[in-house]
Amino acid sequence: MRGLFSSAHNIALDIREAVSKHWFNGIGGSSNGVYLLVPFTHLSMWFEWRDINVGFGHEAGPAQWEFFAGRLQGVFCIEPAAGQ
Repeated sequence: MRGLFSSAHNIALDIREAVSKHWFNGIGGSSNGVYLLVPFTHLSMWFEWRDINVGFGHEAGPAQWEFFAGRLQGVFCIEPAAGQ
């Protein structure tokens, strides 16, 4: 019976780890945000809401696009493939 509970606990931890790779809420400290890795793609998104206004605008890089909209800041990023 103990082995069954141990196996169930390990499965639950594995599921939590798999989900946390694709969905993460908050980075700790005073930052509030949501991180999302779109399954089966190299696209990730980060949205963060702040206590102060960060202005309005956007910045673009070779593999990311960042926007600012008042108290909301977001980043869309194309992650490199594994092994690159």
